Amino acid sequence: MKGKVARSKARIYFALPFRNYMINVLRRLLNSNIEPKYVEPIKGDARDTLANIGKAKKIIGYKPKVSLEEGLRKFVEWYKKNPSFYG
Repeated sequence: MKGKVARSKARIYFALPFRNYMINVLRRLLNSNIEPKYVEPIKGDARDTLANIGKAKKIIGYKPKVSLEEGLRKFVEWYKKNPSFYG
């Protein structure tokens, strides 16, 4: 197979404009018009990811206990109570 490129059978079934979604949720939770600050990636960071829990739901019956928005809300509440945690 030298010199040939194997074709993937992987398919993307769902892609959310995740970055913008998270920014908008955080803006609402913080009651702010914050703008993201894009910085150079750290060596080893994944450039793009497409996380999907669909297979976990189907195969093992995984069900998240909280939604992404609820998790972010809880994090924001915690962070406000612990501002020195991240230095």
